[in-house]
Order: sequence, then C-alpha cells, then structure tokens
Amino acid sequence: MKKIRFQLASWYSLGILATILVLLLLFYQATQIVFYRQVDETLKVHLTAEAQAVEQGAKSQGCNCLSGQSSFLEGILNMPGMPTAIFDDNGQMLKASLDWQSPKSSLSSHRSNEYFNDQIAGLSYRFLTLSVQVNGQQIGSILMGHPIEAFLQTRNLLAIVMAILLLLMVLPVIFLGRLLAERALAKEKQFLSDMAHSLKTPLAVLQSQLEGPAQTNRADLLAGVQKISRLVTETLETAYAESNEKKGAVDLSLLLEELVEIGQHLGDKKKIKVVKEIPESPIFTTGNQQKLAKAILAILENAIQYGKKGGKVRVSLRQENRQTIIHISDNGPGIDPVDLPFVFQRFYRGHNAQANSSGLGLSIAKNIIENLGGEISLQSEKGRGSTVTISLPRRQAGLIIS
Repeated sequence: MKKIRFQLASWYSLGILATILVLLLLFYQATQIVFYRQVDETLKVHLTAEAQAVEQGAKSQGCNCLSGQSSFLEGILNMPGMPTAIFDDNGQMLKASLDWQSPKSSLSSHRSNEYFNDQIAGLSYRFLTLSVQVNGQQIGSILMGHPIEAFLQTRNLLAIVMAILLLLMVLPVIFLGRLLAERALAKEKQFLSDMAHSLKTPLAVLQSQLEGPAQTNRADLLAGVQKISRLVTETLETAYAESNEKKGAVDLSLLLEELVEIGQHLGDKKKIKVVKEIPESPIFTTGNQQKLAKAILAILENAIQYGKKGGKVRVSLRQENRQTIIHISDNGPGIDPVDLPFVFQRFYRGHNAQANSSGLGLSIAKNIIENLGGEISLQSEKGRGSTVTISLPRRQAGLIIS
C-alpha cells in the first residue's frame, strides 16, 4: 500500500508541476510576443516615414540616386534613441546616425521587411530594413533600430523569478500530490469496505445454512448465491458506468417508449400502471444508448419496486431551454428524510430498503448521468412517493445545443 501511495503521490505531483511549468512558459512566451509586436509596429511606422522622406529627397535632387553628400539625409538620421543608417543599392553604408558604431555583423545583409535583433556598442536593438525606391527602381535601403535592452533585462529577471517561483511551489505541490493520493486511496478503500460489508451478511447466512442441519432448503442456498452474484455484477456495472464509451445521438422519446414497455411488464406483478407523457417527435441527447438505458431502467425498476401496489408510476419527457428533462415518479411510501441525502451513495440501504436491495441501482444511474454531462436529483415526501429528475444536454441536427 505504501508503494502505491508513493507512486500515486509522485504522479500527481509531477502532473501538477508539469502543468504549472507549461503555464509559466506560455506566459513567458506570450510576454515576448506582445512586446515584440508593439516594438515592430512602432519601428515600422517610424521607418516607413523615414523611407518616404528619403525617396522624396532623392527625387528633389533630380538624380534619383543616393550619395554620402546628399544634404537631405542629415534630417533623416536625427531620430533620438533609434540608430539609423542609409545604404546605397550595393549595400555600402552612406551615412549613419551619430550614436552608430561598427556593428558585429553586416546589418545591411538582411532582407527588406525582415525584423532581427543585434547589438551596437554592447546594447541590444530590434532592427528593420526597408528598401528605397524611385519610379519603381531601388536606389538603396534604410535601416533603423529600436532599443530593447531594458526589455531583455526585464525578461531575464522574469525568467529568474519564474524559476524561483517554481522551486518554491515544489513542496506545496508534493503535499497536494500526497493529499490527492490519500483521497483516491481512501475512496477505493471505502469502496472495498462497503463491498465487504454488503457481502458479509449473505455469506454468513450461507455459512450457517451449510453448517446447519442437512435438511436446509436448497432454494434458500440458491437465493443466497444469487444475491451475492447480483452484488458482484452490480459492482462491476458501477465501474463500467464510470468508464468512457463512444457517444452518439440518442433519441430519448424512442428509448423511453421501449423502457416504459419493459417497466409495465415488471409492474404487472404488483398491478402497477406505468403512465407515460412522452412527445411523439424525437428529442435527442448525446450519450451512450446502452448506458443511458441502464440508468433510466434502474430508476424505473426502483420506482416500481417501492411503488404502492395497484398504484401508478409516471414517466415524462420534455424540453426546457437547452436541456431535456425526464421525470420518473411513484406514489409509494416515500423516503425517510434521514436517508434522503445518502440515496445516491454506493451500497447505501435506507430504513425502508427491501431485503433484496443491493444499494447500487441509484449510484450506477448517477454515475452514468453525470458522465454524460447531465444531472440527477431525487425529491421525496414521506407517505406520498418519490420523484427522480434527470437533466441531459439537448441535441439537435447532430449538434449539442449549448
């Protein structure tokens, strides 16, 4: 058990840490994307304006060319904090702003409209190059840089903070992993305990009958074996109800018609009439038809089992906004208020439970309904019967309505 607990805690902790790490990395990446997008937009606006000024200056001097002696270039290079350089059509630098110093790489080799990062005098910049054209002929290019040193320092600081945060979260995550493992094991332990408790009584009865006089009724032994077999079967069905199955469109109108017919056969023994209020037109939901039939039939059988002899069980179906609502009600003795909060718990048998009840029917139904995205509830009044309400997502034309 300790080994299983350790493995569960480890997997939970690693899963949580991996999730946190992915979220931090996504935040880190998103921060970079947002910053660079803003810088790129600012850079392109300024550089486009400068490129247009260079083109106008080249046209005004009449030669449709660029040279280091062009006087109009002085104003172009006077952009505070943003290093700018002018290149001729051969890629040779003609002029550069005063704060420009020899770059580490050939900045002019980058293609037009291509953003890139580089350094000048130990400071980092984001650069963009635009071509300068006059009458459709390229006469040179202009390059401009936007400072990003402060951002890179902030980004590095953010990475350090995130790393520290991740380290600080290791111990709380390990504690949370252990807590989740304990809860998972406690749930399974409770399940096994409930199962053992439910099997204890019929097994004890069988043992006493086998150890008793030889005239023990064979039918009584068979009844005991059948009860144990039913408990095991329904326990397996509970696990089956919690598993994932392929889902599709289910016509609830048609399904309920079939289940009401089955329910009426079951009710004939007690002279119970199953009354239906089901629209003729199809009403669809999304789910596994076999599981859904199992859940609704379990509730219907429960209503017939506890219904008053000669009474009625009502089954209704209606649409309400984006949901389909199913009501199954009986006019039996009702459920004791003390038992009402526990009716959907596995193996729970209330004060009015019959001898052959396993306490699993409503639990199986609840698991199936909730795994299909629905809800189930039970209202009961002592001496006046009970009503189970099932709410499922409505589906129309092959799509779930949400």
